[in-house]
Amino acid sequence: MKPTIDQIPALSFEALAEHIRLARINSEEYREVIPVLEAEMQTRVPNLNYKCGKCGHAECELVQLRSSGGFLSAAFNLQNQRFTAVVCVRCKFSELYHGKASVFQQAADFLIGG
Repeated sequence: MKPTIDQIPALSFEALAEHIRLARINSEEYREVIPVLEAEMQTRVPNLNYKCGKCGHAECELVQLRSSGGFLSAAFNLQNQRFTAVVCVRCKFSELYHGKASVFQQAADFLIGG
């Protein structure tokens, strides 16, 4: 079911990406919310309109980092904290953005020992 314009800011990143995918398939049904979906995605993805805060360069790379969040998660090697580093390719200035690792990723870490 397509979200209303008021519901879009509250969507999870995964739900937002899924609605954008569905909007490309069912463009007629999503016509009035497509611009709002795309604008919301641009605010959430740090490298869409990247400009380095230190040197002004416009090219970056994304690096995924995961770590444990506390004693128990460290003891069982559950990496439940996820960060995305946006790294300038020219000067290597980096910005970290915080997210959560999915339950599947945490289970895989526990089973594989990663």
